Amino acid sequence: MFHIIDDEIILCELAVELLTSAGYQATAFSNPLDYIAYLHSENYVSPIAIFTDVRMPEMSGLTLIDKIHAKYPQQKIVVTSGYDEGQDAYEKKICHFLSKPYHPEKFIAIASSIVRCVDEQGSAVNTTCKNLTAKAHLDAWQCPLQCTRCDGRTPTPE
Repeated sequence: MFHIIDDEIILCELAVELLTSAGYQATAFSNPLDYIAYLHSENYVSPIAIFTDVRMPEMSGLTLIDKIHAKYPQQKIVVTSGYDEGQDAYEKKICHFLSKPYHPEKFIAIASSIVRCVDEQGSAVNTTCKNLTAKAHLDAWQCPLQCTRCDGRTPTPE
């Protein structure tokens, strides 16, 4: 499951279509305030990753990232933006920065790399971490780098 947050409804629809055509589930939100309400609801389902825009009228994507990480510090987040907010976004410990307009293949490649990262970490946790405490078990799910980047390289704008 992926979550998409972008004030441009057409981009939300495109992202959901791309992800579902690749075999993933996705839910989109065109208002970050609606996403925050969902984040704090009983119905919240934690996604594999969140794709979010930065410049939105209701709330900055960078503020949104802070709110998400306050509740779920290890949540994997991909920033999509047509502006040069790359450096500010990296300071928020994102997985990836994807410049708009993006190519559908690149979008899917990023989603797939995050899924692989989560799958590989899950296998490692299941086979080598059976005797860990609950906190250590959760810590083992973190991406290999402190920045939560999933492919092991330093984040750079695409």
